[in-house]
Amino acid sequence: MWSWVLQRVTGGALLLFLLLHALNGVRIVLVDVSARALRRQGALLVVVLALRLALLVPISVAHLGNVFGGAS
Repeated sequence: MWSWVLQRVTGGALLLFLLLHALNGVRIVLVDVSARALRRQGALLVVVLALRLALLVPISVAHLGNVFGGAS
């Protein structure tokens, strides 16, 4: 049973890592391409963090519902 719990926890951590990595990659591309984005790096970081939260909450609710709800 502990292996199942560990698999679920690492799956959630991997999802968080990939989501942040993808959004940060888009931010870096924008900074490299646009001088305007270069001047607004702080605002872009806030946007990336807000998008991550906006995407992570529904995904986490669905994931945890499957983990603790007993959906088969």
